[in-house]
Amino acid sequence: MRISPNLPAVAQIATETGASQNGVVSANAVTYDVTQVSNSDLLRIIPIVAVLITLLLILVLRSLIAALYLLTSVVLSYLATWGGTAIIFVHLGKADGVFFILPFVLFVFLVALGSDYNILVMRRIREEAQSKPLREAVREAITRTGGTVTAAGIILASSFTILVIGSTNMDDRQLGLSLAIGILMDTFLIRTLLIPSLVVLLGKWNWWPSRLFHHVISSEAPETGAEAVLSRTTP
Repeated sequence: MRISPNLPAVAQIATETGASQNGVVSANAVTYDVTQVSNSDLLRIIPIVAVLITLLLILVLRSLIAALYLLTSVVLSYLATWGGTAIIFVHLGKADGVFFILPFVLFVFLVALGSDYNILVMRRIREEAQSKPLREAVREAITRTGGTVTAAGIILASSFTILVIGSTNMDDRQLGLSLAIGILMDTFLIRTLLIPSLVVLLGKWNWWPSRLFHHVISSEAPETGAEAVLSRTTP
């Protein structure tokens, strides 16, 4: 069992008795140590992962602007899920608190999942935007990728919901429900509504500074030769 860091009273007694080592061994001490390590690792991992994910998105999408708001969407999804879990279990369920390892697991899982969905959807939008106006490109991309993202999200969320139904342990229930909430939020809100809306609102700035930024097709498609003749001859 893990020995906790030295405590003043224990250290004083150890010094008086001539003990070479001292510490406190208990379930609470182990939980305290694990909590401290988890929180410390989370503070280190968040900036490192954020930088790496941003660089990956920049390389894949060739866009600085898109990478920044896609990363922001992942972080917002993580924070909203964490807050929702706290509301359900602590404020409504009267639990003592949120499972101490939950923020770490949520961050790692939702960042990985959100980045996958981001790349899947945005790559398709970028491909469609090469030959179509942006609104049409977004519509086409969501139509083609929406079924895949939705099915994967529902299946994955259902898998974690089993922890809520089949477990009697409150920590397992918190973990299962929080992951299910985060997956469904990412599937139906972030990837289906928020990201497409941002793409349309930002327009050509989605692709800055890539070459596509300078070659975005206008939302109003130009008339073909036959359409132009008809529009001039039709009263």
